[in-house]
Amino acid sequence: MKKILLLSLALAFSNAFALSLQDALAKVPQTVSVKQARTEAVDAKNNLERQLSDPLLTKPTELAARQRNELAQLRLTAAQRSTESSVVSAYTQALEAQKLVQIAEKGVDLRGLSLNVAQIRQRNGSGTAFDVKDAQNQLEDAKKNLVSDKDGLSTALRSLQIIIGAFDNKVVVPQPGQLPGMVEAKMTETVVNRSVNVAQARQGLESAKQQVALLDPSYSAQSQIDAAKTQLENAADSLDSAQDNERLSVTSLFNGLQTARTGLGVQEAAENNAQDRLTTDQKRLKSGLISQLQLLQTERSTLQAELGLIQARSTYLKAYYGFLAGSGGSGAAGGRG
Repeated sequence: MKKILLLSLALAFSNAFALSLQDALAKVPQTVSVKQARTEAVDAKNNLERQLSDPLLTKPTELAARQRNELAQLRLTAAQRSTESSVVSAYTQALEAQKLVQIAEKGVDLRGLSLNVAQIRQRNGSGTAFDVKDAQNQLEDAKKNLVSDKDGLSTALRSLQIIIGAFDNKVVVPQPGQLPGMVEAKMTETVVNRSVNVAQARQGLESAKQQVALLDPSYSAQSQIDAAKTQLENAADSLDSAQDNERLSVTSLFNGLQTARTGLGVQEAAENNAQDRLTTDQKRLKSGLISQLQLLQTERSTLQAELGLIQARSTYLKAYYGFLAGSGGSGAAGGRG
């Protein structure tokens, strides 16, 4: 019991200096792209207030100011969601790389013990020099894999640091209760309606309507009026097209999210089975029913199952935040300011 308590305290102490997903997402407001979008949003809002206080304000100037403000606010939200999506992608990549290093380390332990077994067998006449050489080669391969995976982890951590800034080089695996819940299908319309592309098309229609309303036969040529009406029809078509394209994209993202949620359940069951097997083999080792080598193999298989669960959680998280970002979520986010 004392050992378990000490292990728990050590783990808690280690995680206290590690970066959680919530910590990483909390840094989003300070990233370059979000700060730039916020600056424009503040300026656009101030400009709108100035224009509305002008007693000589005309309708075209008012509409332009309102539209600029609306787009600036939408672009700020889009920048935040897009950066969140980028943070999640980089964070989960670091999580997977971190687990791969653990698996590689266990592989080195396993191959080292296998070499020891091969040497013992050679000495007692139940193995050959070829077996020893083969075990040595496998150990060297395992060490190379460990070096490669450590390099991959360093690269993944640097990629995350480029977005959110410096942190201690360790990330924490989100637990089931920390994962966001599944959204409802009706959320797709919300994501569509806050799209910057759709908003621009909608503003194009508003501007075209205003242009038609401002023209009058008393001072406008019929050709101008006809051209404005044609532009109005084209703007309406453009809005329909923008909405259809965004809806198609967002629906595809939602379907991917549903698939990721199903896959997460499958991997959770597989990881639970692996943990049960590990517990059983630990008891069997104490009872003298299996060897240390067999337990190491089970430990490595358990780590691989844990990797599978981390990857499933990563896929779900990326699909979730990618869906919320809509079609604007695939863009690269700016680094930290």
